[in-house]
Amino acid sequence: QVLPINPTLIRVMRVLRIARVLKLLKMAKGIRALLDTVIQALPQVGNLGLLFFLLFFIFAALGVELFGKLECSE
Repeated sequence: QVLPINPTLIRVMRVLRIARVLKLLKMAKGIRALLDTVIQALPQVGNLGLLFFLLFFIFAALGVELFGKLECSE
């Protein structure tokens, strides 16, 4: 009870599978360029993180200095 399969259909499926691989290769170039851009931007992201950390630290120290001696009353 084996269903007959048209050989032309098998050939078409193989061609489509090969075309899909070629499409993935073309997309890989774009993805690689995107990843290269992200990797090149990482040092700037680190600099921004350090700047934000410094700002938070300064404002935290200022807040403790200004409001650290307040007494909490109910």
